[in-house]
Amino acid sequence: VTGGLGVAKNIHGKNVFVEDVVSNSVTITDTTTSTSATTGALKVVGGISTQENLNVGAVAKVLSTTDASSTTTGALIVSGGLGIAKTLFAADVSSGSVIVTDNTTSDSATTGALKVTGGISTQENLNVGAVAKVISATDATSKTTGALIVTGGLGVAKNIHGKNVF
Repeated sequence: VTGGLGVAKNIHGKNVFVEDVVSNSVTITDTTTSTSATTGALKVVGGISTQENLNVGAVAKVLSTTDASSTTTGALIVSGGLGIAKTLFAADVSSGSVIVTDNTTSDSATTGALKVTGGISTQENLNVGAVAKVISATDATSKTTGALIVTGGLGVAKNIHGKNVF
């Protein structure tokens, strides 16, 4: 057909190649599961663009291994915010800042809104808005041992209480 083709009802075919589709919707009834970037019921060789929402009913995988070095690089780039309803696992996290809005109180070394299994290092100030408690029971035998070791001076605005002060 060199001109247009008008069809009032369904078109059925085994291998149908269509270059441009203008329709209210396209339904693909093939149920082939995707296990890679080249398998599944719908395979697109070029890029995919959508002006509306993209809803995925099962697992969504980004198979690219492109590493991120900024907010505009990597295998998945999100221009807006990211909402996650359940747990987030990440190998490394780099961020301009992290805000934890959970207000769970900490009453031990394993409870609270932010729990870190490994050590914590900071290159700047550490400001604590409530009680800071060191839970370790390590005894001090010199100025370089104990549960809390301060390399610089110690400024205290109020009383100091201790069992044995040397």
